[in-house]
Amino acid sequence: MVLGRDVYQAIVQVLGKEAGELFVKAVEKALTELEEEIKNQKHTLKAQLKDELMVDIEAIKDRFFILERRFDRLELYMRVLLVLVLLGLTLLNPTFFEIVKTIFGLK
Repeated sequence: MVLGRDVYQAIVQVLGKEAGELFVKAVEKALTELEEEIKNQKHTLKAQLKDELMVDIEAIKDRFFILERRFDRLELYMRVLLVLVLLGLTLLNPTFFEIVKTIFGLK
């Protein structure tokens, strides 16, 4: 990273030409190294976050699969209960018995 001309001139004015130039070069070098370190950490953190997200996505998929199985089971129970209710209503209905008697010719 290169310091601006105004910053460079202010440092040279305070420290003198030779000391100011050395100081500016040291600061520029330190800032450049910090930028490179930040870029490296950025890529590392990005990879770590991506791995964690993949794990979270897999966990969510597993939960949805479990919920889907439970809903399938509940749907089956609801169908069985519906059949039982319909059978109960029709078999326990006296009018239904009369219709069955007339159909089969029972007295």
